[in-house]
Amino acid sequence: MSIGWNILGLLTAVASAAAFYATSPHCHWRLSRPRSRPGRIAGVLLAAASLAVWVHAFGAAVGISTALAIWMLAVIALPWLALFAKTAGSTRNS
Repeated sequence: MSIGWNILGLLTAVASAAAFYATSPHCHWRLSRPRSRPGRIAGVLLAAASLAVWVHAFGAAVGISTALAIWMLAVIALPWLALFAKTAGSTRNS
């Protein structure tokens, strides 16, 4: 088992969550393109790729659990990071 598989699984899971978040109506990112179906399709494909990588790296039971745990962590972290970046970039006039 290589650390490369773990990094690939992590990156694909985070990219999948980012694709879903970017197409969400609750997205706080300033996007030049509107929410679209290709972003959701990319999210599904990246989630499937992440699942396949984690199953290849750890086996079926642990791979599914790891893929789901990392994906859920990314889904929770992205809105918080967007909110933090939004408040850190704003200035107060008080």
